[in-house]
Amino acid sequence: MSSSRFVLSLAVAILLAVPVRAARAQSAGRTLAERLSWFNYAMDYAGGVAEARARPRELRDPRAAAWYVLLLARDQETPASLALADSMMAADPGSVWAWFARTAALGYHSYADSSAAALAASDSMCGRAPRDPDVVWLRVATLSNARGMKDVIPIVDSALARDPSATRLLVLRANATWSAASQTHPPNEAMRDTAESLWAKARSIDSTDIRAWEFAGSYLLDVGRLEDAQALLRRASELAPLSLGVNRDYWRALRSLHMRDREQAASAALPGIERVRAARGNDPAALQLLANEYEAFGMPDSQRVTEDRILRDHPASIAAEWVLVSRYRAVGTKVADTTVHDSTLKGTYRGMLAAFIARPTHLNERLLGDAYRELFHQADSTTHPDTLLQIILGMERYEGINPQITFAQGAIALADRGVHLDEAERLARQGVIAGRQRIEQERSFLDPDQYTQARDWMASTMADALGWVYIRAGRLQDAEQQLRQALDLAPKNLTTLNHLGRLLEAAGTLDSAEAYYIRGAMVPTPGKNPNREALQKLYVTRHGSAQGYDAYYATIRDRDRARRRAEVTAELKTVRDTLPAFTLVSLAGDTVRSSALAGHVTVINFWGMWCGPCVMEMPEVQRYWRQVAQDSTVRLLTINNDPDLTALREWMQRHQYDLPVLVDAGYAGRAGVQAYPTTWFVDRAGRIAFSKAGWSEELAEEFGWRVEILKAELR
Repeated sequence: MSSSRFVLSLAVAILLAVPVRAARAQSAGRTLAERLSWFNYAMDYAGGVAEARARPRELRDPRAAAWYVLLLARDQETPASLALADSMMAADPGSVWAWFARTAALGYHSYADSSAAALAASDSMCGRAPRDPDVVWLRVATLSNARGMKDVIPIVDSALARDPSATRLLVLRANATWSAASQTHPPNEAMRDTAESLWAKARSIDSTDIRAWEFAGSYLLDVGRLEDAQALLRRASELAPLSLGVNRDYWRALRSLHMRDREQAASAALPGIERVRAARGNDPAALQLLANEYEAFGMPDSQRVTEDRILRDHPASIAAEWVLVSRYRAVGTKVADTTVHDSTLKGTYRGMLAAFIARPTHLNERLLGDAYRELFHQADSTTHPDTLLQIILGMERYEGINPQITFAQGAIALADRGVHLDEAERLARQGVIAGRQRIEQERSFLDPDQYTQARDWMASTMADALGWVYIRAGRLQDAEQQLRQALDLAPKNLTTLNHLGRLLEAAGTLDSAEAYYIRGAMVPTPGKNPNREALQKLYVTRHGSAQGYDAYYATIRDRDRARRRAEVTAELKTVRDTLPAFTLVSLAGDTVRSSALAGHVTVINFWGMWCGPCVMEMPEVQRYWRQVAQDSTVRLLTINNDPDLTALREWMQRHQYDLPVLVDAGYAGRAGVQAYPTTWFVDRAGRIAFSKAGWSEELAEEFGWRVEILKAELR
């Protein structure tokens, strides 16, 4: 493509975009490339897009156009960013700025599988300008997005050796150091101190470097250093008073600092909120942020008015998509509540999902995939087979994050009905590839044991799905081969155990089928366990009635209870980490210190309302709390990290939970908690003797075993 055709393509892209906003007064005296770079580092991507569209002639500069592509991508305008990057590559494939644009468009694409292409593009970009600070920054950002921060430190150090006073690089080094420190258990405080020193050094060199204030503040906020975080983020907000990203973090800090008084937090934030509204009240991205903040500060009327304005004035914007998504998710949360049985609500939810999918345009295809996935979960026996297939194909095209749902569950859902079996087989086979790719994308974030476990589980899931499709297609020998392979990879895969049992039961090998059903029935699961129903049906088949089944099943449960108790006993740590100290405020307003736990056996459960397994096990946690409430030797605490304390209080009251709840305030992050729910069992000396990650079916029983072991220990 000639350069004139590139300029024409660029002009068309601008004319087809949202209406041009007025350029800011700050633009005077700076090139557009400099201004767009500033908007990126000020975390105001929508503002940068607006400025670029207000100065279209200056976008003939390839550097400015490259920054415009990056800002489009970060503002979630993925199709526009990809199209413009392709135009730049076609016009001048040897230009570093064409490769910069391609790297940015792919690196900030909503699909995780674009990361490999982004890394390849960044290689070509760096080969053309290895010392340009913007090029180095984007290379590091691309690496950290694809592989995590640990791989970027050598690159940043090499660049800093050439330019030790480059504040942009100092901030990158600080961010990488802090992230690496947080991946150790417990977190490496010396490395965190080093990161803080690097941020401070950057601020001393250039006190206007927004990210040296912003990143330091946001990281400190995450670990509960609220006053320090608030001061740093306030300064960042002063440097970039209209930045959506900076203000979002500053207002979050105010809510955390004044978490017991939402009105006080709102009062402190409202001047900034109104400043943004006055200056950018016709900007859908700004309106979306304001609507979110109104919700967080407990101002539902203002939230609704702002969201309605987005839908009315900017119906084709990404902000409008997010409003619709947040609204259907709110209904979906009610549908998922096991205490609610409202068929009308379920119908409303399905209608909202279908309406979102039917929108004529989708700027963020990942949100479209989210809607397809949720609609798949709502499918039932009334869903027409062809409609079910279209939902699954929609997931395949747009979802991209959960191959175990799209390919494995999708294939099984079709096979269950005996429909579209060719498509079911294709999905299961494609899932083998998609699942492997997904695990490889996550590999740099996992330790070797986690990687092996995740890889084997994903491969087992896909083999199981293919085996079930073969069963439904009558290919029984192929089915058994796939199912046994699946079980070798994941011996506790309850779906595989059920499928093998059904295969053997159909073949008349009832003893073997029963053995698989028994193994599957004893696997804990937060959902329905098909092996338990299958086991009872098989018992009736073999004995002519259900008489005696309860005693039969009780014997099985007793044997399994002995096995589980032996496994719990084996989990007792011989080398125990000291409980990280804390001073936290309870939901009732009391201050609780870890030092007050000395001499007690303590159970500490980390949870959040956003966490499905946490919510599912909360009745059992409450029941166990009732069991130990009168035991003076035992303490039970829960630490919750939901941001809206008012909503949390209402939820607790609605479910009649009265167990102790402490407000996290960053403690879980400081202590290295990564999975939810996680429960620690702390001995009398203040050391973590057991750590249980994940949902527990027999929670009260198994918690009790751990506590009894610790109570029996000598002081």
